[in-house]
Amino acid sequence: MRTPMIPSLSILLIVSSAPQLLAQSKIDAEVLFTVSQPAPRNMTRSLTFSTEAKPGPGQELRLSVKANRECRAVAIALTRDGKLAYASLPDKILVVPKSEAVFPTQGKWTWEGKENLAEIDLILAVETSPDYQELSQLLDAMRAPGVKEEAKPLQVAKLRRWVDGHSQSKAEYRYGEKPVPVPVGGMLRGEKAHQDVSIPANGYVIIRLKLN
Repeated sequence: MRTPMIPSLSILLIVSSAPQLLAQSKIDAEVLFTVSQPAPRNMTRSLTFSTEAKPGPGQELRLSVKANRECRAVAIALTRDGKLAYASLPDKILVVPKSEAVFPTQGKWTWEGKENLAEIDLILAVETSPDYQELSQLLDAMRAPGVKEEAKPLQVAKLRRWVDGHSQSKAEYRYGEKPVPVPVGGMLRGEKAHQDVSIPANGYVIIRLKLN
């Protein structure tokens, strides 16, 4: 019997900042990746994304973000051949204090194994960041009316180059320390399921969920 392959997981935190402003103006955020699985009685259960997470029938991915100050969030799901993994285009959404921003904003991120999913890139940014403004223009162009079919792969390629070009840091954060998935809401007191990140002054962070 063949042993099923379990995709390895790594999350890279990429930071661009003005160091002298970091301490006084950074934004603190919490990021949580979860896997929803079918449960008895037509219900679902949500598990934290761990190093042992793997695709399965009826499973879906979910990404939530909280922040102590207003910021922008963009999530991009890509296949191993550099295409968008899902039909809906990437969204840029506003994250406001005391609320939770959730991806996907429309449709579903299924994770059953047939999606050829390679990575999900989450960009959190200050809206005035020049780098975010460049990204925002790329996303607006993808949603412009009348985009020709032959232009769409080129737009996705530009988007991928933006992410890769802004991901030069060697800092690596493995998402959580749990060797196995843990039910969300079932954490012990003092434990946390989310990943803490800080967005620099007039800057951005990129969190790359890579499945190898």
